[in-house]
Amino acid sequence: MTGASADPVFSPGLLAGKVAVVTGAGSGIGRAIALRLAGLGAHVTGIGRRAAPLAETAMLAEPLAGSFAAIGCDVRDVDATTAAIDMIGDEQGIDLLVNNAGGQFYAPATAITRRGWDAVVDLNLSAVFSITLAARAHLARAQGSVVSISLTG
Repeated sequence: MTGASADPVFSPGLLAGKVAVVTGAGSGIGRAIALRLAGLGAHVTGIGRRAAPLAETAMLAEPLAGSFAAIGCDVRDVDATTAAIDMIGDEQGIDLLVNNAGGQFYAPATAITRRGWDAVVDLNLSAVFSITLAARAHLARAQGSVVSISLTG
């Protein structure tokens, strides 16, 4: 088809001028989401614990229509994530929050300790609540959206 978009679903520039925050953007699904949003023109800020994978995501985003910036912090650190969200929101606003960071221990139920259980709950539930709570005023101003992702096995 002559003149047809290379993307059969989304129009080029669909998210131009929009600001997205993606947790866990250094690898896997989070990286794919961040790159997809940047490809549609969004300015994406990726939040993650490890600087090297976030830097790789930034490099992969360079040729895309939007942009990517990285903030290194552990989403379980409420003060750090609140500061990051407020910085992004105050400077740019936030149109979209993607709660993607997560993890678990692969172990039989009989081998999971209380400490391990608490770590998984902190990452997969409490951190999602805390970062969403931190972002709610910024999202409300933009009539923004929240997407929370959960994986099993």
